[in-house]
Amino acid sequence: MTEPDFHILLAKWLEGKLTKEEEEHLSSTTDLEKLKASLDRIDSYSFPHLDKDALFEKIQKKKVSKSLKAKRLVPLWLRLVAAVFAFGLFGLWWWNTLPTTIVSGLAEHKTIHLPDHSEVVLNAGTELKYYDRNWKNQRLVKLKGEAFFKVTKGKPFIVESAMGKVEVLGTQFKVKDRADLYQVVCYEGTVRVGSTRANAKTILHRGEGTRWDGKSLADFKDMHLSPEWMNGVSSFTKIPLEEVFQEIERQYNCKVNISDVNLHRSFTGEFPHDDLRGALDRVCGAMNLKYEILQNGKEVKIAPVE
Repeated sequence: MTEPDFHILLAKWLEGKLTKEEEEHLSSTTDLEKLKASLDRIDSYSFPHLDKDALFEKIQKKKVSKSLKAKRLVPLWLRLVAAVFAFGLFGLWWWNTLPTTIVSGLAEHKTIHLPDHSEVVLNAGTELKYYDRNWKNQRLVKLKGEAFFKVTKGKPFIVESAMGKVEVLGTQFKVKDRADLYQVVCYEGTVRVGSTRANAKTILHRGEGTRWDGKSLADFKDMHLSPEWMNGVSSFTKIPLEEVFQEIERQYNCKVNISDVNLHRSFTGEFPHDDLRGALDRVCGAMNLKYEILQNGKEVKIAPVE
């Protein structure tokens, strides 16, 4: 919701003119109960009693124009009340729309627990945002990267990312959204997936996955109980070589420099997360490439075998 839309809906709410659909839309980003409580506190506030006679006498003693002071006094009170009210509304709106952000660094996996005790495991180089203060109204997270979700039962749980949207009630699944690769795998229950790039929707059951590579949408089978990267292994099935080397960068916190290699070739296989040389042997050996490790594993050079 844009800022102008928010202001329009807020004004209609203050006037009691919101439709049911508009109120639900506004409630998805703003805690209306807390906002109403703040307004009630402002309405119930008692301003100090103003002794007009004493004030007039004080003004006379200081030989200040009565008309000048009277004109300045009333607007000052009005501006003060309006400023407090406006600041309170803005502060409450800003506080409710500020997300909680969790980031896993390179070569790091991170486990977090959401307000409903759902569990999320972030793969290396991943960002997750969620709205803690609005969680009871909408279980929504925004993902950049790759993560495994173990969701408790309840309201619809939504995972939004650049290339798609996943909606579940309570299940276990994985979402990967990196560059031009979007992949979802269901490990338990049922998952509803919508791909924004492919303009397609599908339902996944246990052991099923779907993948969008920027050109085509394909379904596949995956009978693992959880993502293999959670067990220290990255696994690929017909994935462009470019993404494989990017995953090596993420898992080993290194820079891979590639010369004269067709990165669109597909790779099927896996590599471990605890042995850089072993990982490069697996990938480069299968793709007829050579490698050189420099700077104590901080840099890798890749080139074709001559």
